[in-house]
Amino acid sequence: MALIRALDAYVPRPDVAGDVVSPPISSIDAATTEGDAIHPLSFRRVMRPPEDPQTGEVDDETLVDSGLWLRDLIEHDVFVHHARPALFVYRLTTDLATTTGLVADVSVRALEADRVRRHEDTVADSELTVTRHTRLIGAYGDPVALAHASTPDINRAIARVMDGSQPDLDFEDGDIRQQLWAVTNEPTVDELLDAYNALEKIYITDGHHRSAAAARYAAVHRAAGTPGDDHEWFLGALFSEDQVRILEFNRCVDDTQGIDHDEFVRRLGATFRVEEVSSADAARPGQRGDLGLRLADRWFHLRVLPEFVSSDPYDSLDAVILQDHILAPLLGIDDPRRDERLRFIGGRDAFAALAECSIGFALFPTSIQQVMEIADRGLTMPPKSTWFEPKLRGGIVVRLLD
Repeated sequence: MALIRALDAYVPRPDVAGDVVSPPISSIDAATTEGDAIHPLSFRRVMRPPEDPQTGEVDDETLVDSGLWLRDLIEHDVFVHHARPALFVYRLTTDLATTTGLVADVSVRALEADRVRRHEDTVADSELTVTRHTRLIGAYGDPVALAHASTPDINRAIARVMDGSQPDLDFEDGDIRQQLWAVTNEPTVDELLDAYNALEKIYITDGHHRSAAAARYAAVHRAAGTPGDDHEWFLGALFSEDQVRILEFNRCVDDTQGIDHDEFVRRLGATFRVEEVSSADAARPGQRGDLGLRLADRWFHLRVLPEFVSSDPYDSLDAVILQDHILAPLLGIDDPRRDERLRFIGGRDAFAALAECSIGFALFPTSIQQVMEIADRGLTMPPKSTWFEPKLRGGIVVRLLD
């Protein structure tokens, strides 16, 4: 069973790519039918069509109109067509790192067979919403992000595409540089497909609901006996594990449940080596098992005591250590998904933002190897424990579902 295949795709014309490509869906606020100022070519209209200001929902007609709008852009050559077989090497460069991977179709059958592995639970209602979006828009353009083991064959094939060739797209998008190389030469396509399809498994890093919705979409077409197999594949962007960067995801709590601050620190000493430090930088975690604590205007560095370090890959996650030894027993936060006293702060500004917390906990970033191990065991990561960077943009590669 193949993990990936080449696709028939459209990419923005170079002179308008910066206008077309949309921010990641997680950073797009809902637009309303009353009108938000977005660029008339922005793929945001497909990723997040305007909501009705009264109901907060997107009706079927709006979704269909957004799909027709996309096809109109294609008809008017806003997008460049790359017929199958096509693959795309995709590079994103920020001030933190350069990340390079491959955009391709990913197999729904491989997802169902657990060769495409998950580390998050999904919500059925959200899956249905995304499935409806896919069906009425009739296109994939917001790739699911995936990680995989680094192999020499993949590294060589990717490097060979970029060496000595100019990208088809090269533009600045805010603080990120995006580059795309279209691969249509059949021997090179075959080399890439062979290298990736030799992988035993790949891992979803961002886009669990989109991939689950793709499986629902495929199931509907199987039941209907729809000809062809385009419904058996979804758009993905695959990155070697050494290309994946995970930033910290911190916690902010409003109060100590009436516990005196000095008493709270004393109780922490039962599980952690606690050191009060003179600055925020000194409190910042430097390795797994470290936590930083801001308590009012004081900073502490915490190190879990050896007897509380588990060999279990899930129990040894810093987010689990924090939950099991501090949030639940000391602060009464038994359900981190629903307790309104707990807030999550992720990304490059997550540590600085702790200065605004009454009680703030800094966690050492989770590694991609930890995520893979959790997925291999069929488990799910704790809520808000991975902040993957950079977030993928939408509309840089589009596949129609006609």
